[in-house]
Amino acid sequence: MQPNLQTLQATIHCPYKSWQISKEALVGEDNAPELPSNPTTDAKISIAAWYIFHPDLIPTESVKKVISKYEEKAQTLLSKTESIINGTEPPSFYKISHCAECQFKNSCYQKLKERDCISLLAGMTPKVVAKYHSKGIRTITQLAHLFRPRRRSRMIHTTGRFYYELKALAIRDQKTFILQSPDIANTPTLIFIDFEGIPDQDFYYLLGGIIVTGGEIKEQFSFWSEDKEQTINNFSKLFTLLSQYPDTPIYHYGSYESKAFKDTVKKTGGKFKEEWASLEKRMVNLLAYFRTHVYPPTYSNGLKEIAGFLGFKWTDVNADGYTSISWHKQWEETGLQFWKDKLLEYNHDDCKALHVVHQWFCQLAEGADQENVQHVTKMKRHSPYHLHSNEEFGEDYEYISKASYFNYQRDKIYWRNGVKKQSPKSKSLSRKPKRTSKGLMVWQPKKIHEVIVAPPLAKCLDCGENKLRQGVKLSKVIQTDLKFTRTGVKQHVIEYQTGYADCLSCGSRNNNRNLRMMHYGDNLFAFAVNCYVNYRMSNEMISRLIQEEFGIWIAPTYLVMNKYRWWDKRWQPEAEYVKEIVLKSPVIHIDETQIKLSGESGYVWVFATTHSVFYHYSQFRSANFVAELLTGYEGVVISDFFPGYE
Repeated sequence: MQPNLQTLQATIHCPYKSWQISKEALVGEDNAPELPSNPTTDAKISIAAWYIFHPDLIPTESVKKVISKYEEKAQTLLSKTESIINGTEPPSFYKISHCAECQFKNSCYQKLKERDCISLLAGMTPKVVAKYHSKGIRTITQLAHLFRPRRRSRMIHTTGRFYYELKALAIRDQKTFILQSPDIANTPTLIFIDFEGIPDQDFYYLLGGIIVTGGEIKEQFSFWSEDKEQTINNFSKLFTLLSQYPDTPIYHYGSYESKAFKDTVKKTGGKFKEEWASLEKRMVNLLAYFRTHVYPPTYSNGLKEIAGFLGFKWTDVNADGYTSISWHKQWEETGLQFWKDKLLEYNHDDCKALHVVHQWFCQLAEGADQENVQHVTKMKRHSPYHLHSNEEFGEDYEYISKASYFNYQRDKIYWRNGVKKQSPKSKSLSRKPKRTSKGLMVWQPKKIHEVIVAPPLAKCLDCGENKLRQGVKLSKVIQTDLKFTRTGVKQHVIEYQTGYADCLSCGSRNNNRNLRMMHYGDNLFAFAVNCYVNYRMSNEMISRLIQEEFGIWIAPTYLVMNKYRWWDKRWQPEAEYVKEIVLKSPVIHIDETQIKLSGESGYVWVFATTHSVFYHYSQFRSANFVAELLTGYEGVVISDFFPGYE
């Protein structure tokens, strides 16, 4: 199919609309277009693109100027339209402002609801949608999980940004959430106004409203204008009418009515300046409360959707702002009273819908408990990690949770009595051991839990001969470690014993080479590294923790000097082995994150499979090492589209 003016114009607003027009053969006759009297920029670009596609047709002088001015944009629009209408798959689409006037709005709306698309939320601009998509948030249900109630001292306020997460939570749970009860005055007399007009022409042809006394409509007024001159007279009548109720608040929905008053004051040269100054103080915009105070379970905060949620029904269910413009155009062309009556009826329904919304706000302001209404200040932040009731985890978890503090009083609190002075368990362990003599370890365990005697050497470690003369004297090394059992973790001291042997062939002495080990065991260093890496504990704090919990003294300086050396000797082969397993996996997931070490920024790269993972640290985010690391790799790499991977 060839692009025409309809598909070109549709592509500017919504590529999916252009695709639907081309596939459903909804294109009419495509004659040479002419510039309208007051063309928009979009209209100029689409007409320029049409003439570029038809070079054999000679445009008018005015069109030639448009083509020369917008040639680059028109070429881009033409190529984009051709790729859309000739494609087999539809382009992605979201709810935008153009949807209100599109002929496909009903079908698209149903598809977006099936997708639970976040663009259904009013105010979701393409920029905001793209921001959430970059975080993996594409549905309203996913967005609802982002809202977290804060502490009372840090409670979110009614001023500031609109909380899309709270709006999504209201839709998911079908509840109305209240940040703060609306301060609505329920006076005996209330005035509700609603204007109808044509925004492009600044023409307000209908000024309508109702006056409610004692909860019932006592008076209804409608000022109809056939031209702009009559509009000024109708505003004068409206000012006179409203001045009869000097202390009565005037409720409206949105900024359209306030803008109409200001435009009228400006057009008349300040004729109604004093009337508007006193009237402006009484104007109350009910729509503002849906941004700052109340979050109902509706996709938008439009009057029709809000009042419909509260049970109000319009006489014409299909009526809306765009329909009213169409009705007024029909009235201008035919002059039939039928179209005028429909507009008056629609305006009157809008005023009654305002009254319904006002009454609902009054109920919320009273603060009484209502079904499906939740105050955000009363929401509790749930976490399964707190030591409170978590019935969903079962009775066994409840028992364990209650027993979490059984030993706290025994270890941390003591009572003095006349029989014996008790002390906390950790008091006797808080003192640093005294150095006995130079060259000896400060920590000397008092009890040996296990003795391991190494067998005699079978051959010389230097020349390999088996002619050895075994010595009688034994050497020993004491190593302090932790022992992990089914019931807990405890101190475990091992004494290693071995002899020596002289080689009769080469004369070398094989003396205690198998005892050249560290004074602290692998389990103790593993515990220290776990505290250091996972919980970011300082070496000083790790030393105090090990002394208090296990009765083992290990100097913080010793930890600083030896934990990295222990890592290189003990776990470097295992780390290389894990790295080899990951690189042989058919699928690798790769991601990177920024961290800070000693005040300097760096990046940690994660290479993971379904069963193994290894980390790589680099000072910069450059992915050059990834190419070297994956040289010869024939599997699948899954990433987050960081350009460095490509």
